Amino acid sequence: MRIQSLGVALASALTFILSAHIAKADTVHSLCQGEGDPHNSCRAAGVTSIDCDDFDRQFGIHQGMTPDEIKRNMGNVLCSYIDNGASKILPYSVVIHPSHSGGKCGWTPYTVTCLTR
Repeated sequence: MRIQSLGVALASALTFILSAHIAKADTVHSLCQGEGDPHNSCRAAGVTSIDCDDFDRQFGIHQGMTPDEIKRNMGNVLCSYIDNGASKILPYSVVIHPSHSGGKCGWTPYTVTCLTR
């Protein structure tokens, strides 16, 4: 009986310790900027397509911005949250994948990962 109680106590303690250290999973956003010419796009399952003008408006993109500025704007928008009334931004990683021509503004895939660990 005593060994069984010790086993239950150890299992409970281990469960508590593990649950305290398990972090939420990172949030990954897969986006495709472009419109027109659907046969020459970067659309795929799980990818959110955003047309050229909406993409620029949503992320504050304008002509002449550097890739780093685009990444900063995208990360700041997609990884922001409110905590006790204060706006905060999770650490993030943004990958701009190779783009190709076609449609109104070409096709560019992006992956934005909000790091929650």
